[in-house]
Amino acid sequence: MLAAGTQVPVGLSYATALADMDFETYSEAGLILNPTLKWSSAKGIGKQPRSIFLVGAPVYAMHPSTEILCLYYDLKEGNGRRAWVPGMPAPQDLFDYIAAGGLIEAHNSAFEFYIWNCVGTQKLGWPELPLLQLRCSASKAKAWSLPAALGKVSPVVGTEVKDSAKGKRVIKRYCEPRNPTKKDPRTRILPSDEPEGVELYEYCEQDIISEASVSLAIPDLSESELETWQLDQIINVRGIQIDTEAVKVFRDAYDLAVEEANNAVWQITGGEVEKASEVQKMLQYLHRCNLVLPNLDKETVEAALERPEIQGPIRDLLEIRQAMASAGAKKLQALTFRTCHDGRMRDAFNYHRAHTGRFSSEGIQLQNMVAGGPECILTPCCGVWLPKGLYPFCPCCAVSDPLDGPGLQTSEWGVEPMTSFIDECKRIKDPKAITDVYGSKLAGLIASSIRGLITAAPGKELICSDYTAIEAVVLAVLSGCQWRIDLFATHGKIYEKTASDITGISFEDLLRYKEETGSHHPHRKPFGKVPELASGYQGWIGAWKAFGADQFMDDDTIKKSILAWRAASPEIVELWGGQWREVDRYKFEHEYYGLEGTAIKAVLEPGQWHTYRWLRYGVFGDVLYCLLPSGRAIAYHKPRLERGVDRYSKKEIYSLSHMFNNTNPKKGAVGWIRVQTYGGMLTENATQGVARDLLVNGMKNVEPAGYPVVGHVHDELISEVDLGFGSIEEYEHLMTKLPAWAEGWPIKADGGWRGQRYRKD
Repeated sequence: MLAAGTQVPVGLSYATALADMDFETYSEAGLILNPTLKWSSAKGIGKQPRSIFLVGAPVYAMHPSTEILCLYYDLKEGNGRRAWVPGMPAPQDLFDYIAAGGLIEAHNSAFEFYIWNCVGTQKLGWPELPLLQLRCSASKAKAWSLPAALGKVSPVVGTEVKDSAKGKRVIKRYCEPRNPTKKDPRTRILPSDEPEGVELYEYCEQDIISEASVSLAIPDLSESELETWQLDQIINVRGIQIDTEAVKVFRDAYDLAVEEANNAVWQITGGEVEKASEVQKMLQYLHRCNLVLPNLDKETVEAALERPEIQGPIRDLLEIRQAMASAGAKKLQALTFRTCHDGRMRDAFNYHRAHTGRFSSEGIQLQNMVAGGPECILTPCCGVWLPKGLYPFCPCCAVSDPLDGPGLQTSEWGVEPMTSFIDECKRIKDPKAITDVYGSKLAGLIASSIRGLITAAPGKELICSDYTAIEAVVLAVLSGCQWRIDLFATHGKIYEKTASDITGISFEDLLRYKEETGSHHPHRKPFGKVPELASGYQGWIGAWKAFGADQFMDDDTIKKSILAWRAASPEIVELWGGQWREVDRYKFEHEYYGLEGTAIKAVLEPGQWHTYRWLRYGVFGDVLYCLLPSGRAIAYHKPRLERGVDRYSKKEIYSLSHMFNNTNPKKGAVGWIRVQTYGGMLTENATQGVARDLLVNGMKNVEPAGYPVVGHVHDELISEVDLGFGSIEEYEHLMTKLPAWAEGWPIKADGGWRGQRYRKD
């Protein structure tokens, strides 16, 4: 094994050998002991994962039952691998190394951080392990577009693969409590209880061997990316405050709503279906009722409910399914089990989760919150916001005025109705009373209010803002589409401009409608937002339909609108690129142009950089790199070219593909697979990557200025500050203080707010 500090060339840079370590632990976190002395996952909503996968590393490490079974480490100073198990003298050489500022690596190092500090330090008296002295080989893997899991990345980089089946068996036997049997009444087995226990120690030692091999096969994070990863770790350890009282009230009310919904399902189906979650049974019942559906996914149920002929009990059944399948259920589960004892949810963000560098959100998943809710009306008697049309009179008091007629205040779903709903549920507390008040609307209201369960700690407030149409701005700059750049430099209302171009309604009339009614013009979404979201990355009719365009127009209208959009933005079409240019009708000239052509040239001529506007492509060591303006690179492993025929020009073209770690079943087989690459995908990757780098730049600007970041989405930053600290104006100024590579870009942040509860303005 190489000595610590040794560097070996990998990719575009090098990998550094570092001291490393790995824990194996025991815990009952996320598990409960039933009266029958049978262990099971803690009660939640839906199918439950076990142990750490349910509660997350911070809650797992902080659980009173959690203990260290063994620690293996290698300081790489010539003395080899060492082990520590309970009962042995403390690993003083490791303590001294860390005290001297030595770096130490682990695979998914956050787990080692929490175990060391929550178990080693608090229970065993070890010195603290500073967060910034850690390095993570799993994060290196993600940054190089590889799988993060050790068992999945090892075969990709050609290192030794652990016996995963044996590992799972060993972990289950020694690291979790067990259900007793007549022959063996033990509820736990210690590795020291039996000779086979040595397998756990062997497994832990093998971990650091495998992790070290993987790490040396993957380039280190650049200096800038290391700062980004460290800030990500700081944000995750800092955590985000949760209204735990409201979470409990919501959970209890939701559980009762589920019980009542299941009773209704049973009655409607005559006992054939017992629960709203029984998908196959419900599909079979609907089939017997002459309604054939392929599945009960959200989109399928919504489409069925739009059919006017579906009425009566069948409609009731679909509406129950729709309400009970709400995304709010899983988020309540995450908030319940992943929030620490101090009311903060930690480890909520996943560094470099996407190929492009984008973060994702763990547990609560901030990136896919429900965006809206029902239109509401303010009760003149109690001052409570209720869904419009839910009741003719206020259900919260005995005497009230009718909830219809002129003069009553109404509002789209927003911070006031959301806050009112949360506060009213907390005031009522009793689940039965809450379900009586909100009835069938309850599940949807809970889902729409999950944002508001993220709060500021006592004496603090949240301050938040987002970038204005950041990906659209980046796309305009990367392509050089000047009218779009000018638009974003001024009013920035791209959706209104596009809707005006497609429909013929004047831009001024679209804006006037919003001023007069307080709501966007009905044509803004179908003819403005949908085209902008669906067209920028070479999307055709199917892409528009995925954004709901088929609700407003037929295929022929969609096609004409797509062609009109492309004609208005030829620079973006040029950015996608290709291999043949149409110089006249049915006449083509061969040329590699735009991003597709540039990437293909890079594969044909490895070892050279090829540039198109802001982006550079090059193949080095069987990896195609897209070098972004920030200097960060997106990696496409094992790029390959195959000859084919373009269906439009009928000319011979190259088809470009690469290996990709797919985690989305909707995009094909899950795992390390080969995927096709084309101009629109390359454009999307580059645009998303640049937008991510701008978000990171904003994070690095606001953090040292006294605005500690507690959350972020693709275009949004959330900080928690002392009451009255700073200003929204300063916050947005810091967000838009651009790096040198983006100087002059029309990047804006506006619409910021400050308050106690997280919201979507």
